[in-house]
Amino acid sequence: MIKKESQLINIIVRAILIEAGKLVVVKWEKPALELPSETGILIGGRVEYGEELTEALVREVKEETGVDVKVEKLLYTHQQVFVSRRTGTEIHELGWYFLVSPINKGDEACPNDSRVSNPDLDIMFNERIPITEKDLSVIYPVFLRENLPADVATGFIQTPKTIYTNWRTNRHETWPQEWMAFEQVN
Repeated sequence: MIKKESQLINIIVRAILIEAGKLVVVKWEKPALELPSETGILIGGRVEYGEELTEALVREVKEETGVDVKVEKLLYTHQQVFVSRRTGTEIHELGWYFLVSPINKGDEACPNDSRVSNPDLDIMFNERIPITEKDLSVIYPVFLRENLPADVATGFIQTPKTIYTNWRTNRHETWPQEWMAFEQVN
């Protein structure tokens, strides 16, 4: 329920598309909106009214990369609560992050590690980046920086994970907790 005109619930889907061992991301050539230059996000976007999550994801990947994909596995669900620095809108974002792969062998979003224009905006481009904490340091949301390298290394055996981030109250939670305890012991 939205209680004020300045509140928004945003439902998104994002693709974890790995090509040649690297993650395909969207970046900006110039600072855009409230993001610094070279900030990146995963391929994906908003779910349209009445649209099923995986259908929305397949549509978004096709629109942004031209690649037809199949959804392999749900990896993360992520809720984040924040206030837009640009508009002052209070946003509660619900995100689903799926591992995807091309339907047609040989299809690539960024052939030969090339930087490819993203059709959503002329200052955006798609590129591959190594899946390390350092290389992911410019990728949003922040939870990907820690979780993705470790989960790729284990073949996503400890997924799906649910992450909750409230930037207004500085609350950060990850479930299931037993996986976190397992990681600390091993």
